[in-house]
Amino acid sequence: MSTITRGELHKEMGDQITITCNSCATVNRKYINRISADVDNRIILAGISAGIIISALSVFHFSFIATLLLCIPIIVCIIEMSKSHAFKSYRIRRS
Repeated sequence: MSTITRGELHKEMGDQITITCNSCATVNRKYINRISADVDNRIILAGISAGIIISALSVFHFSFIATLLLCIPIIVCIIEMSKSHAFKSYRIRRS
């Protein structure tokens, strides 16, 4: 599921969402405002590794560009945090 906002999730799933607990495998229904978004650390780790690899390969030829490429993880982290904030800040009114 790759929704951007809570509104899109509401359009796809409705007011309540069926969620299975990871630890005890019970099925619960949760209201859509009880769902929260977290930053995916795998994407940030991929950004960090891409920034390190690309800057290490280009440090000998383009030292200034290699320094700028170290900003890739910071940019990825900012984008992920803004997506999480956009999801958390939008609320659905109960009908």
